[in-house]
Amino acid sequence: MSAQRLSPNRRSHHEQYNHQYKQNQLDSHEHRLVRFVTRCEGLMMRKGEHPNIRSLRDLSDSGLPFISRDRHSGTRILFNLLLKQQGLAEASINRSAQPEFTHTAIAAFVASGMADVGFGGNTPTCLSGQ
Repeated sequence: MSAQRLSPNRRSHHEQYNHQYKQNQLDSHEHRLVRFVTRCEGLMMRKGEHPNIRSLRDLSDSGLPFISRDRHSGTRILFNLLLKQQGLAEASINRSAQPEFTHTAIAAFVASGMADVGFGGNTPTCLSGQ
């Protein structure tokens, strides 16, 4: 997935997630949210496979096996937020029974063929524009 440029008055998905967390978890009189890391996350698939999967709607409609992060991870929370924003139910994704705990584990599942699709980050690749 390529990074999307946003207008200055529009929040990115990460900023929306962080803003929601700040509102729900932090006391604005005692805490301050400081952005110091930017990461790029998106759908992971083996190169050349499933070229028709370009959106979460495509993924939902496909029924392809999906490996997910654990339900408490920021990546999983972001993924669920993106589903909700697109009007998709979490149950519409064909998730594996066991979630994984790292981006590397998600990538390994996809690379090995144990899942066709995952969602996670690859900061070096995204920052270099690949």
